[in-house]
Amino acid sequence: MADEQNLRERFVQILLDRIRAEPYPSLAQMDLLESTVTSPDQLAEYLEALMEKVESTQFPSLTMMRRIQRIASQLPA
Repeated sequence: MADEQNLRERFVQILLDRIRAEPYPSLAQMDLLESTVTSPDQLAEYLEALMEKVESTQFPSLTMMRRIQRIASQLPA
């Protein structure tokens, strides 16, 4: 079971690295990451990466901002 968890965490990290590296990340990769994330810490790290993308552009994507809003609502209070 620990191996499965390690592989899942590794996969999430690979996706997160790719999403961070791309100026306009793939919707499929973001969806895949969101369906694979298992911890609030991973979700928060992903959310931070998305917010950095929105902050770095003058005209951020409304779709990206809605995604951030949805993910932020999933974080524990």
